[in-house]
Amino acid sequence: MSQGSVYGPLMFLAYVNDIRRNTASNIRLFGDDCIVYRIITDSSDIDRLLTGLNSLGKWAVENEMKMNPGKIKAVIFTKARLKERISYFLWVQLILELNSFKYLAIIIRSYLN
Repeated sequence: MSQGSVYGPLMFLAYVNDIRRNTASNIRLFGDDCIVYRIITDSSDIDRLLTGLNSLGKWAVENEMKMNPGKIKAVIFTKARLKERISYFLWVQLILELNSFKYLAIIIRSYLN
């Protein structure tokens, strides 16, 4: 298929259609961008999010989907003071935590303004 084909986006959506399996976290897709998020109220939510990230990593390997580790980031949205920082990993790589990120031309900051 050539670039700009009408079928390209449709084929990509069919290819990634099962990305949500085996994860209890929320996933949002737009083109080839993916956001995984979860409301954290206790330690079991942290475990579910980490399990979901592991499932996403397994899905990528099974489907031969290459991810750019340099583009994988974490942002924590909270008004509370965190007693301890949470480390997020995809495979064995630590996910860099940022205070803001750009998504679809919108800058989203951890303090939500």
